[in-house]
Amino acid sequence: MASTGNPGLHAGTTSAAKPPGSSGTRNSMPSGSGNTDFPNATPPTFSAAGGGPTVPAAGPSNSNMSESARTILKPRGVSTRKPPASLRISAKEAISFGSSMVTLRVGEGDNLQTLTIHENILRTRSTLLQNTVNDAKDKDNEQKSFDFSKDDPQAFALYTQLIYSGRLPSKTEPHEASEEYTLLCKLYVLTQRINDIKASNAAMDAIFDRSREPTPDTSTLPGGEHVRLIYNGTSKPCAARRLLLHFYTYRATAKWMDEDLPLEFVNDLARSLLERRAFPAEDVTKICKSKDYHDQEVVEEVVDEAAGNAGAGNDVKE
Repeated sequence: MASTGNPGLHAGTTSAAKPPGSSGTRNSMPSGSGNTDFPNATPPTFSAAGGGPTVPAAGPSNSNMSESARTILKPRGVSTRKPPASLRISAKEAISFGSSMVTLRVGEGDNLQTLTIHENILRTRSTLLQNTVNDAKDKDNEQKSFDFSKDDPQAFALYTQLIYSGRLPSKTEPHEASEEYTLLCKLYVLTQRINDIKASNAAMDAIFDRSREPTPDTSTLPGGEHVRLIYNGTSKPCAARRLLLHFYTYRATAKWMDEDLPLEFVNDLARSLLERRAFPAEDVTKICKSKDYHDQEVVEEVVDEAAGNAGAGNDVKE
């Protein structure tokens, strides 16, 4: 994957330092007591070889510099961002890719895709895939291809991106939130089936992050399609089910129930709402009357069709 560069680091943006005394440049350091921006700043010195300015160390003479002075004194072209804490690891934590490759045939028909992955990667991430490879080796050492015809190719491709790069290239445009939720829910179902908890948690993080992003319409949260994907793809309580229940418990409106929702989810939602409802100050069933719960008799006017037809015939004759 092509990485995006740091916008603050561009080749050719650092200009050569000009000798002291030159004027008309924004990099020249003002001096003298009349400068209110730099009351106690010590001007930088230049090396005899014509190199860049040497910024004096912070001390009593420049500790009271204004923020604008500190900005100018900061060396240009140097990134001030700190690397992530996990960038450097010990050699023991390095991934051993190995040379053995495994081919996975995912999907079927026109949706069939073939993925080639390092065997060691699969072994360290998924117990199901590890057992699949081991069982095949026990029967035939030459078998390196496996069928996953019932799995979604897009989800498996996203899973491959995750285990190799640690990233999920699922981000869509703001108005395409539903499409991203669909892909992430399929990824979650896949990772649950192959028992890769780290990948499941990554999918949950992505769903949660997406729910916090603003969108131009109201489709900011998972809907009925995503509830069906999770409930039909998992067979027990899990993190994704719990998150969907909380979305519907705390943020949904009655209109959300117009969608085709799994009965199991509706039952879970009813229990969740009952557990978290705020009890009213008064119990309506104790202050109302029994007649408030009577069915109202509906009186319908019955028209004698035969009599009506006869009357119509008489009218014609007359």
